[in-house]
Amino acid sequence: MFEMFGQALYRAGRYDVEEVERGTRYHVRHIEAEKREKWCREMHAVDVHEGGARYTCECGLFEHMGMLCCHAIKVLLHMGVQKIPSFHVMKRWTIDARDNLSLHLIHYQKDQGPPRLSSYRHTTLHLTALEFVQLGDSNVDAFDRVMDILIAGKAELTILASIKDGKSLVDQTQVGESANPTMTMMADGAHQEDERSEMFISTECGLGSVSVGADSRHPLSTLLAPDRKKQKGRPTTARDKPGYEIKDARSRFCTVCREKGHKSTTCPRRGDLPKKPRKIPTCGNCGVAGHKKTSCFNLVLPFVKRPRDGPVE
Repeated sequence: MFEMFGQALYRAGRYDVEEVERGTRYHVRHIEAEKREKWCREMHAVDVHEGGARYTCECGLFEHMGMLCCHAIKVLLHMGVQKIPSFHVMKRWTIDARDNLSLHLIHYQKDQGPPRLSSYRHTTLHLTALEFVQLGDSNVDAFDRVMDILIAGKAELTILASIKDGKSLVDQTQVGESANPTMTMMADGAHQEDERSEMFISTECGLGSVSVGADSRHPLSTLLAPDRKKQKGRPTTARDKPGYEIKDARSRFCTVCREKGHKSTTCPRRGDLPKKPRKIPTCGNCGVAGHKKTSCFNLVLPFVKRPRDGPVE
């Protein structure tokens, strides 16, 4: 992304800015407009909204991929803006893009802000649990000890946690969702979809079998896309046809014996088919029958026709 922005910043140097309405509308024109092709656009209009908080260009690059175009960057430089407006800084282009959690953990995302983390005890418990994870991951002995502590503590906390005061973060979130049933239905549908698509994949250590969702009865191999065999020659855009659309080659049978491998003209069961007489073997040296080339004692004279080719002159 940084390289793409650098390229757009470099291309912005090829344009000049013409002010149409001060602080509202600008025309960005290419410096070599007369040398460009007829199909290539020479001028783009850039509009400034909300006092410089948002910029729109006719090329529509930001609306298409969420990145400022070279025309809008040229207007920013012309107006002396030192920082890109926050409206044009998309989360997917920043380091916070990796902070995408599931619905039951969405309150931990950075873009949710402090209002979703109003419970002090919830935050304290979360940080303490992270410290336990860091300490228990140090070595094998620490891991075993932390697991013993957590398992023993879970048995005690199950009894204490049966009585709720309604001030936990989960309870407060449920109360807020009950006040807005439309958002609750949307969240429940998305949560069910996440559960159906949840996949537990075994690792090299052999941790159980592979399953998809809670109600799935089919193995994971039936849900994966098949390996596509690379065809020879130039690639084609035709779709892969299923088996019921592929026409098999028609088998041909002999009309005499109804067997494969030959036609009726060469069928051995045809009664009127004359048998070809066997050719008498002759010597490959002198052309006389009765012996082979390896046992031939006849001398072949130059420029003399052989008996097999006709009478000798």
